[in-house]
Amino acid sequence: MGDKKNKKKNYYLVDYENVHKSGLNGIEELRRTDTVIIFYSENADSLSFELHHYLAQSKAVVKYIKVDTDGKNALDFQLSSYIGYLIGRNEHCKCYIVSNDKGYHNVRDFWKKRDAKIRMVSCIRSQTDNSGLKKSVLMN
Repeated sequence: MGDKKNKKKNYYLVDYENVHKSGLNGIEELRRTDTVIIFYSENADSLSFELHHYLAQSKAVVKYIKVDTDGKNALDFQLSSYIGYLIGRNEHCKCYIVSNDKGYHNVRDFWKKRDAKIRMVSCIRSQTDNSGLKKSVLMN
């Protein structure tokens, strides 16, 4: 089912509409094998130069997915669908949903029952704090 070369891959799927820049706290501690995918919409579609510079310093791969549809929860549905795509491509990956939206708990629970590694976090720092990593330089 999955890619063996990506066996230890971590994916951080960011609901930027929900967490904005505070959800990216901790990105500077990620590795080259990590991927951050920022889902955004017209409701949240701009980055300051400071934030752009901060993202560019990360070793992680950073991708952006613009949600073009206007429907209610369009971003949530597309982010949730993308998680299934990632798990299907690489069953050994770890996925982190970076959001404060409790609706994602259903997605997490669905995949956990199928032995997928998926966690809900309010920011990338939430996951990296467990490793004793230094505090983020990007604050709210």
